[in-house]
This record gives sequence, structure tokens and C-alpha cells, in this order.
Amino acid sequence: MSDDTRFGNMLFEISIVIFFISACFGAIAVGLYVYCKFTMGKCGNSIGLSNKTILITGGNSGVGLEAVREFARRGARLILACRDVKKAREAIRDIQQQTGNIDIEVHEVDISSLASVEELVRQLTLSLKKIDVLCLHAGTGPVDSRQETSEGHEKTFATNHLGHFHLVQLLRPALNPGSRIIITTSMAHEYVRLDFENLQQHKAYNGVLCYARSKLMNVYFMRELAQRLLKDGITVNAQNPGLVHTSGLKNSSALGNWLSETLVAPVYAKTSWQGAQTLIHLATSDELDEVTGCLFRDCKPTRLNEIANDKRAPKKLWQYSEQLIRNTSRSETTP
Repeated sequence: MSDDTRFGNMLFEISIVIFFISACFGAIAVGLYVYCKFTMGKCGNSIGLSNKTILITGGNSGVGLEAVREFARRGARLILACRDVKKAREAIRDIQQQTGNIDIEVHEVDISSLASVEELVRQLTLSLKKIDVLCLHAGTGPVDSRQETSEGHEKTFATNHLGHFHLVQLLRPALNPGSRIIITTSMAHEYVRLDFENLQQHKAYNGVLCYARSKLMNVYFMRELAQRLLKDGITVNAQNPGLVHTSGLKNSSALGNWLSETLVAPVYAKTSWQGAQTLIHLATSDELDEVTGCLFRDCKPTRLNEIANDKRAPKKLWQYSEQLIRNTSRSETTP
């Protein structure tokens, strides 16, 4: 057998192997796609929200905006607390035209700033008598380097946890028996644990780790708040929208962006509408009137892992956050 023949046979065998490997990966990808799409939860009720007041942070884009659209369609009074007021008002104009619901207002807030949160509440207390659903949805993703707010707090920690912690305390008088608090977290919380000696990442900053830990804080905050408000008939739950195809998928590197957009998003990611279903379900379902202290995904409760279910960490985080508020804020916030 000539060298050319042997070389040709080798190329043929390699091509067959590559074909079968590609076919296997293709079959796996199709299977994952089908599984992901058919296991996504969908809010199954059409309960009206007339006479209900819903306050949502971060409701001007993505999942939050889709939830706002549905709440408006169902007749709720809506209060959006957003950093980008111009963007929010543009979105609201479209929603008002689509739904006919004009009872939507926008307030500016930088949730990472305790002073900004306090100013928001001062504005709201002039006209806000009650909150039926409080959606703590605003958040930020990983950043490359450590940043601090003007009040000296690490920015991811302040945005994803501390600002909402402060907001809930200040809005407590407007929350009544039957009110619901919904906290948005993410699957990232499952892969980390808190270092209480370095909660704000003063040492060895890692943006992804800092983000993931802030999402674990969301779960701990939910659990401790649910216990504290249990006697008052106010429910507190967290929701993980899953991987949603929004700007939050984007990575700082070109390769990361390409992988996200080309490989991850088409198979695993939800649309913003799909990602909003669990939030809508938690805000509206009458089956959840007495359900509290749970984490939901795809409109179903999901079990917490061992770290998220830690018995002491929620109270410890609460005490740490409380002390930061006392040291920084001019408002007395803790009930």
C-alpha cells in the first residue's frame, strides 16, 4: 500500500471520528435544548391585580420589565424604583400604550447608596399608603476591579444586598398582613460560602466570587427576614430566574462574550419573558398566600443546598448589615 493510500485512509478515519464526535455533541445539545425549554416554569394563573400596589426595584429592563408589563396588564398600581429614570419612562410609555394602565410611576434611586434609598422612601411616604408586593429585583453583575460607593461600601455588596436591606426596613410601615416580599437571587449562590472576615472583599478581590457571595446573601436575607416577619403575616421568598439571555450574560472578554452568545445562550438561556415567570408567579398566585422562607425556580420551590441552609449565617449577616446601617445612615431602620 502506497504512502498516499495510507494517508488517504488515515484522513478518512479521522473524518469519521470527527463526524461521530460532532454528532454526539449535537445530540447532547439538542437534548439539553429540549430539556431546558420544556422544564421552564410558566405562571399559570390570570389573577387580576386591581387595587394592588407593587413596588419593584430594577424594573426598567429585562426580566423586571417583563414582570412590570404583566403586572400592568393585570391592573396593578406600579411603582418603579430605578437608577436610569429616562430609560424607565420610555419603557413605561410603551407599556401604558399596550395595556391602557396609566397608574405607573417612576422614581429615581441608586440602590447602592443608603442616602439615595432614604430619599426614595421620603418621596414615597408622601403618597404611599400600602405595598402589597415588594420586588427586590435590582442588581449588578461581576466587575473586574473592586469599587466603593461614596459611603465606603464595596459596590456589588451594596447594590445586591445592603441597599435592599435598608429599603425593606424603611418601608416596613407600608407592609401589612398579606403583603409579599420577593428577592431575586441567582444560581451563583450555590457555589460559594461567605467569609465573614472579608464580606466586602477588602482582600484578594475577585469580581465573580463577590457577585456569587452577594447572591448567597440574598438567600440568607430572605430566610432571616421571613422568620422576623412571620408573626406579622408578611411572606418573604426568593426567586432564581435562571440563565436569562440579557446583557447580564455578557462577559468582560471577547471570548467570554462569544461563548455566551454562540454556545450558552441558544441552548440554556431563557428569554426575558420566560425568566420573568417565577417572579410573576410569586407575586400573584393565591396558592402562595402563606408560603414563606422558600427559594423558587421555574415557578416551583427548590431545595437549598447545605451552605444556603446554614443555621447561623442568616442572623450573622443581618447583624453585620444592621451595624453598617447604624454606622452609615442617619435613619433608624431596624424594627
